[in-house]
Amino acid sequence: MATTSSGTAVSMSNTPQATNDVFTSAQTGLTDNTLTTVYLNVMANDLGGAAKTLYSLDSGTETTVALEQTALLTQDTSRAESVSADFSAHGAHIWITSDGKVGYDASHLDASWLSNSFNTLGYAQDSFTYAIRLGNGTLSWATAYVDIAPPAPVVALAHDMGISATDGITSDGTLSVGGVAHGATVQYSTDNGAHWNTSFSAVEGTNTVLVRQIDVTGNASCVCSCSFTLDTTAGTAPGVALAVDSGSSVSDHITNVGTLNVTGVETGATVQYSVDGGSHWNTSFSAVEGLNNVQVRQVDVAGNTSSATSISFTLDTSAAAPGVALVTDSGSSATDHVSNVGTLNVTGVETGATVQYSVDGGSHWNTSFSAVEGLNNVQVRQIDVAGNTSSATSFGFTLDTSAAAPGVALVTDSGSSATDHVTNVGTLNVTGVEAGATVQYSIDGGSHWNTSFSAVEGLNNVQVRQVDVAGNTSSATSFSFTLDTSAAAPGVGLTTDSGSNATDHVTNVGTLNLTGVETGATVEYSIDGGHTWNTSFSAVEGVNDVQVRQVDVAGNTSSATSISFTLDTSAAAPGVALTTDSGSNATDHITNVGTLNLTGVETGATVEYSIDGGHTWNTSFNAVEGVNDVQVRQTDIAGNTSSATSFSFTLDTSAAA
Repeated sequence: MATTSSGTAVSMSNTPQATNDVFTSAQTGLTDNTLTTVYLNVMANDLGGAAKTLYSLDSGTETTVALEQTALLTQDTSRAESVSADFSAHGAHIWITSDGKVGYDASHLDASWLSNSFNTLGYAQDSFTYAIRLGNGTLSWATAYVDIAPPAPVVALAHDMGISATDGITSDGTLSVGGVAHGATVQYSTDNGAHWNTSFSAVEGTNTVLVRQIDVTGNASCVCSCSFTLDTTAGTAPGVALAVDSGSSVSDHITNVGTLNVTGVETGATVQYSVDGGSHWNTSFSAVEGLNNVQVRQVDVAGNTSSATSISFTLDTSAAAPGVALVTDSGSSATDHVSNVGTLNVTGVETGATVQYSVDGGSHWNTSFSAVEGLNNVQVRQIDVAGNTSSATSFGFTLDTSAAAPGVALVTDSGSSATDHVTNVGTLNVTGVEAGATVQYSIDGGSHWNTSFSAVEGLNNVQVRQVDVAGNTSSATSFSFTLDTSAAAPGVGLTTDSGSNATDHVTNVGTLNLTGVETGATVEYSIDGGHTWNTSFSAVEGVNDVQVRQVDVAGNTSSATSISFTLDTSAAAPGVALTTDSGSNATDHITNVGTLNLTGVETGATVEYSIDGGHTWNTSFNAVEGVNDVQVRQTDIAGNTSSATSFSFTLDTSAAA
């Protein structure tokens, strides 16, 4: 619909019929933000009756009326934008539609013109000319004006306070309105466009405001919406505590974790920390070793700053490994870690720290330690009041609280018995002595002790004990033995020196008589000059050269005693014959000489005669006249008596007259 213009319509036939039109933004909806295609009914208020038709269009930019009229004399027969060659004064594509309206495509408007118009004039008005053909065939022309409303203003918070400049949460509710056309009026609505005001005051909380501008010709722009939250109230001071108050106390403010636990912080607020009494603030905090004095505050998303909360604590992140030693390293060495006192001396322990002990290589820890007999491998660490666990100190020692009584025996229980405690070696064999222990000896019933012992000849009563490296003294072991370091050579003689001479060492009994043999001693004999020895001796017929010694119960071997003797255990029967077997026959045993001739008599032997059949014996024989029956034997110097030889003969010393 066209609105009658105040301009003058001039008919080309000098009969005014067409009337100038003004199309407002309220009618078309065209704004700088919505440059779309609209259809303008330019003939709605023109004269000429029902027979008139829209004939032609032109930009209206000719410099004279005559030129403008000439431009409109050519009929526009195209009825589509795509084939139209007409444009408005500022570039909108225009064409005559099939239903007699003007198609107006505002998207082709000159953007620079629009911008300059709003900035300098305060409004933008495009135009074009058109001609109508009357029923009588004449033409009449007029100008159509098209208002373009200014763009929607650009609205934002003047100061989007707080941690984010784009979150729409602020403590300052002032709006910044940009993109306002020259001379335009800015209007605000807080009820979704129902009412508009030229001013705006934000309220605490959520604000949703619509903003538009009205240009100098009354055209209203599109609406711009702005939503934000006004927060002018500062949050409460945050709660501050240690995230972990480590160690033995959870309230002593001594910790090995310097992290703070800040509570009561509003969503999106920024926490700030000061370590210089509030002179400077940072959004992060790193605790330092030792005392920390820190203030904590929060700045909410609107930029409001709370009051500060102060906290003091001590950061302690390490504990030194303790020193470990024996309270008493008893025994002969004060540095050998062998002791009969299993108490440890732990040094370098911090005040209030807890000492822990491990006897399984660190798998388990306890606050007390009891040494066990034998080897102890212990690790010691401390946990200070801040909860720091030191590295472990390893310590090894041997707890030895007792020493066993040693075993005592003779190194050599010499002699025939290995258990009679009689020996020729006075050295003791002490067993069960601990490594490094000191052996002590007493020969006065334990009144005095010495580290050495020398046996004396004869009976020895000795006590033996050990003092181990841990200083433990064992009970004493008593031991008695006899030291016998020599044996006398035995006396040796013939048990029987038989025969006519008791000292000629010729005998028929080969048994020796030994004297001076100690009780329990072993007698040994050698018949080969001492090369071999035996505990028995059997004399042989003839000469015997024998050595005799004794080995006493202590094992002492005496020097040897030598003896030689002749063993003669038999005598041969002597041969008996007549000295002279006189007469005619030398073998008839009839003789006048009664003397006997004896053969086979041993040197030194005694010849005996018996004439009564062996009942009596005499060392001489006198034959009697007549028959003589005589037995003859010899007893040698060894005393052996031979068997008798019988001999009969007749002594005839006279012849009958």
